[in-house]
Amino acid sequence: MKLLALSSLFVGEAFCIWGEMILASQGRWSPLPLFMLVAGMAGLSAGYLYGTKYCGDIWVVCAVSTGSIVIVEPLLAYLYFNTVPEPRVLLGLIFGIVGLIITVR
Repeated sequence: MKLLALSSLFVGEAFCIWGEMILASQGRWSPLPLFMLVAGMAGLSAGYLYGTKYCGDIWVVCAVSTGSIVIVEPLLAYLYFNTVPEPRVLLGLIFGIVGLIITVR
């Protein structure tokens, strides 16, 4: 159950970020980014609710949420905008992944 709660955080962050990127690229509101943002907020809410319940520590939930942003946002930026990160940004991504692994273990 702990894994499901933390996965909900990860997916919720991904949906919110993806919706933001679609909105930024279109420059106007449309149904798709609105749906993505609402779905992302539902995932985040469930992740925080059940994450604190099953992990017993809000700091683990916060670390997973922050770590997912560090991992998902550059990945989606690469996939959506077709841009390659600079080496220093890639190093930050690697540190974010390592930090997430350390936190969850």
